[in-house]
Amino acid sequence: MSSSDNGQWGMNTPAYFCLDNLGGTKPEHEDPIPTGIVSVKAQNGTAVERYDLGGRKLNKAVKGVQIMRMPDGSIRKIMVK
Repeated sequence: MSSSDNGQWGMNTPAYFCLDNLGGTKPEHEDPIPTGIVSVKAQNGTAVERYDLGGRKLNKAVKGVQIMRMPDGSIRKIMVK
């Protein structure tokens, strides 16, 4: 990271970055895919469990970001409008 405001001990302004999928899996293709989408699967079934971003279990879909555990064990982040 770099900044235009540097002092004797380094950057004076905060710099931020985000990492996602730290424990990810090896992609199906070795060639880089510009979109980052490897495949799209049909969504069969409904969520087994829903949680809000605070980790509280939800009984139904509510507005906002939710984390869903699916019947096949996968985890999905969704946005409900």
